[in-house]
Parts: sequence; C-alpha cells; structure tokens
Amino acid sequence: MFSRSWLDIAKRVILQSFLWFTLAVVFLAGTNRVNIFSLGYLVGSFIFLWQGNDFYLRPINVILRWWNYMIGYNVFVILMKTILQIPGCIFMNEIQVHACWLVQLFGIFCIQK
Repeated sequence: MFSRSWLDIAKRVILQSFLWFTLAVVFLAGTNRVNIFSLGYLVGSFIFLWQGNDFYLRPINVILRWWNYMIGYNVFVILMKTILQIPGCIFMNEIQVHACWLVQLFGIFCIQK
C-alpha cells in the first residue's frame, strides 16, 4: 500500500501494534489467576495470536464479530465474578471446608472482609 507521508506510516505502525498490546493484556489477564475463567482468556488470546496480521485481511464484519465474542466473554466473567461474591462473602468458611475445589475452580473470594 502506498503511504503518502511519515505520518501515515506512524499511524499504521501505532494502530497495528494496538492489536498486539491488547492481546498481551488479555493473555496476562488469563495467566494472572488460575481458575476456569482464565482459560477463556488464554484460548481467546491464542486464537487471535494464531491469526496474526492475517486478521486484518478478513472482512470488517467478521473482525467485529470476533471482538464482540471477546467482549461478551469479558462481560460474562465480570458478571459471574460479581455473582460469586455473594457465596464468597456469606458462606466462605463452609465452602472452604466442604468444597475447597469449588473455591479454587471458580476463584471464589470476598473482597470486603
């Protein structure tokens, strides 16, 4: 593609690097904590990383659909973590004694002690 000025080149470099920066943040979100929700972040980041720069060659509606899936999963995780705060704050002692695997699997904890 023909670039008219150095500003066009800088714009393309910066905007194309945002994809890699965003995927690095998603990957770090998946590796930060070990629970079932992190697996979705890891799978999502690997799918996007696997496509590489060929991701830009797809039609715009396909690109937007893939990002909407990722955003939808993010909203799902936020809602589930918020819902899991209720048993985490009320029944934490009972859950840790009887279902420790559940606490580890879903990352149940209470923010306000």
